[in-house]
Amino acid sequence: MILSDSTLHEFASKGLVTPYEPVNVQGCSIDLTLGDTIKVETPKGFNEVFEEIEIAKYPYLLMPGEFALAHTAEVIKVPNNHCASLLLRSSAARAGYEHSFAGFCDAAWEGQLVLELRNNLRNHTLELRAGMRLVQLVVHKLDKTASAYELRGHYQHQRGVVESNHSFDRLAA
Repeated sequence: MILSDSTLHEFASKGLVTPYEPVNVQGCSIDLTLGDTIKVETPKGFNEVFEEIEIAKYPYLLMPGEFALAHTAEVIKVPNNHCASLLLRSSAARAGYEHSFAGFCDAAWEGQLVLELRNNLRNHTLELRAGMRLVQLVVHKLDKTASAYELRGHYQHQRGVVESNHSFDRLAA
């Protein structure tokens, strides 16, 4: 079951989303905003894949085809009898933004969400600036309480832009 706006308002006011902005609640999702830093690929070498860039004062222009990691300004705290999906807002997709389908929050997950963003346009840059509403959180009620993610989660309590903590060799196994 997907939570509706009235239930999302109730949950958000009790800590599901911090800071909570009531205007960001839609019919069955909550819009989330970009945080103040991103990481973009750097040509520096194998050990330094990403460079961190602050976008609080000045936006970053994402080049056509370019990939960036970003984070939500909000901290999410999912109850242990719910899970959540992070989706790109349709208006952002129509503008040319793409978000990888990696935004899933297990039951009892807590932290800032990391966004994997790409510019799908061929000829134009896209702006990344703190406070942009690019993504939305959809919350699902589970049939039963799940065992706590906090006991085995790789990204529990993450803050800011967190790169993958898995090697590609382990992902292939």
